[in-house]
Amino acid sequence: CVSFEGSGKGWYQRCPEKFQSLARNLIDQFKPDIIHVNGTEYFYGNMDESVYGGRPVVVSLQGLITECAARYNGGLTWRETFCAHAINVRFWLKRTSIFRTQREWATVRTKQEQETLKRWRFFVGRTSLDETVLRSVNPDAHYFSVHENLRPAFYQAKRNSGKVVRYSIYCGAAAGYP
Repeated sequence: CVSFEGSGKGWYQRCPEKFQSLARNLIDQFKPDIIHVNGTEYFYGNMDESVYGGRPVVVSLQGLITECAARYNGGLTWRETFCAHAINVRFWLKRTSIFRTQREWATVRTKQEQETLKRWRFFVGRTSLDETVLRSVNPDAHYFSVHENLRPAFYQAKRNSGKVVRYSIYCGAAAGYP
């Protein structure tokens, strides 16, 4: 895919015709009744409408980049963010920075997201923030509140304070983000 001018590797604004042609062929072979675009931060929602063959498109809103970019540092000061690079695996492996990623989210991905929100008619989301942001960009869109279920284990689990390891640190999958 084509990199956004001035952006680093992996930050895509639009998709080349070669990829769109491949996607169009796969969709034509599978013949789905509806196309589900999962998320707004990448180019999938901005491919040419012909790729989807006139099929209805529904876009899932799941953590809008516009809002995430504005809060990317999570309240950390510039100094705290800078110091975090020393222990940030993503910085050492990918040679990228929290500052650069925030800038690219605020420019490239936000632009893609805005185009996706303007382009399509049908959206699903879970929060009032999803709907508010969508309505500010596309007041004519159809928004459906869809509260996706989790496996029963997530609802049935009870905290057992006897198993808590004091002074332990939890590291999740988003280790590259502040």
